[in-house]
Amino acid sequence: MGRGAAMMRLTLTVVLAGATAAQAAFIVPRGVSGDLGYSYTETRDDQDNSSSSNLLTGRINGNAYLWQPWFATLGGTLALSHDQSRASGGGETDSNYVTGEVDLSVLPMSRFPFTAHYSVSDSHVDSSGVNDNPLLAQSTARHFSRNQLRLGQGYYGERYRFNLRYNNDEAKSDSGERSLNEGYGFDYSLRLPKQNLAANAYFSTQSNNQNSNESDNQTFTVNHNYYPSTTTTLDSQASHVQSDNRYGSSGFTQEVNTTIDQVSTSLNWRSATRPLRLHGALRVHQMEYLLDDGSSTAIENGGFNSSLGASYQFTDRLLGSVNGQYSESNGDGSDSHSHGESASLNYASERYTLSGFDYGWNGSLGGSNQGSDESSAQSLNLSLGHGANRSWRLGRRSNLRLSLNQSVQESYTESSGTTTPDEASNTRRLAHGLGLGWSASGGGGNTMAQLTLSDSRGIIGDESYSQMANAQLSRSQNLSSRSSLNGNLSWQASHNVLEGTPDYGIGQSASASASYRFARPFTLARVNFLSDLRLTDNQPAVGEETQELFWDNRLTHEIGMMRSSLSLTVHDRLGSQTTVLRFKVKRVF
Repeated sequence: MGRGAAMMRLTLTVVLAGATAAQAAFIVPRGVSGDLGYSYTETRDDQDNSSSSNLLTGRINGNAYLWQPWFATLGGTLALSHDQSRASGGGETDSNYVTGEVDLSVLPMSRFPFTAHYSVSDSHVDSSGVNDNPLLAQSTARHFSRNQLRLGQGYYGERYRFNLRYNNDEAKSDSGERSLNEGYGFDYSLRLPKQNLAANAYFSTQSNNQNSNESDNQTFTVNHNYYPSTTTTLDSQASHVQSDNRYGSSGFTQEVNTTIDQVSTSLNWRSATRPLRLHGALRVHQMEYLLDDGSSTAIENGGFNSSLGASYQFTDRLLGSVNGQYSESNGDGSDSHSHGESASLNYASERYTLSGFDYGWNGSLGGSNQGSDESSAQSLNLSLGHGANRSWRLGRRSNLRLSLNQSVQESYTESSGTTTPDEASNTRRLAHGLGLGWSASGGGGNTMAQLTLSDSRGIIGDESYSQMANAQLSRSQNLSSRSSLNGNLSWQASHNVLEGTPDYGIGQSASASASYRFARPFTLARVNFLSDLRLTDNQPAVGEETQELFWDNRLTHEIGMMRSSLSLTVHDRLGSQTTVLRFKVKRVF
């Protein structure tokens, strides 16, 4: 017996050693990476409320190939975290999260690759509330899990690509809730001379046992791109979407079925010998909606939209364009029609030098006609504007810039219809703008100041007006070879009055910010200190004034693959202050 047992142990040892060697030869690791981290967060407010959180995280990633890299590749990730939170009221929460992912690709470089992705996540949250009376103490624990599987099979040729895909996503909780999302479909693309074709289809189902909701969805899409020459492109698309949804709660159930079909195409053409461009589009659509909640409701409508336009560059400065559209819709036993036409000319002059100013002017003229079964409207618009700008060098490192602009817009509109009275109106608006900017460098830094003013008001047929002023001052300063300071001040005021509404006065807003950077404080290597301060004050013309302060101070340290930071953040809004202390450390490998 002793000799037989020894022979059996020897045989088993040889078999296991051979299996281990075969496995080692079959699975070839490529690399392992990951990280391990810890963070502590403490939050306090001015009402003596506080909370704290201790978070531990870990992640490891690995990848390998099976036998040969061209045969199969394998990748995986495992992530874990534990969070322990406490509040000043006595509440405590312990949370644990685990997530694992595996990716497999078989024959990844072949014409028929297969891919698989599987992930599982598990979380456990334990919350408890502490009360002076132990009989009133509360404790709740919840458990959540999720599993997701994605499969893909590809077939690739010289001109085509075909992919089959499957997805299964399931989530569960200890309360008995279960949701499932399952779907499958395909993607197909074909490349031919001067054209491309793409098609995809996807079928999916969703269900949730908690509310008895279920849905089935189908989507089909086909795209075709045709470009017979460098001057012509034709893009077309057809799609079908069907959704069946069932809802149920408290003994009440209803079913909603929706189907949408549409076909569209667009054409773009430009002349190879003249500055002429043409574009057009056509879309046909149909929708069916059926609601069954005890009394069936059916809605069906459809129609089509079309457009056609052209643009012509008469000169380098003059551009003209015309556009038209027509649409028709039907539903609920009635039809409606609408159309619109428009034309415009836009001109921009050359730039001229006048008394040292760079000057130019521009103008536009446009008209439109809109019509439907019940009304029609015509409009004519004219716009003229001009502007000038100039720069002065005040020194070797200082510049002053000035810009001025002015424009006038006039429009005339007529409208008529069977349900509204005939009307005609004429409006004219005048706008002015001024910009003044100054910049300088020296003393180890740069300074910038800017002021902008604008005014827009109606002269004829429109009594609304708007004014705005904006001022900004900023400075960036190097204090030493290891420290710098940046500051910014801004202020804005606006006054807007619409015709027929009260004048609420002037609204103002102001902000200030400062940013300080210091490398190697206390001569500590690889340590940096950052401090950012922001103040805002908003006084709207209508509403209450709001003031806000945000101050963030941060120490960071990085050595090798380890990074750590310590920060203190103060946030004050409307007199309510919150302070947040954070410490983070992470080791990457």
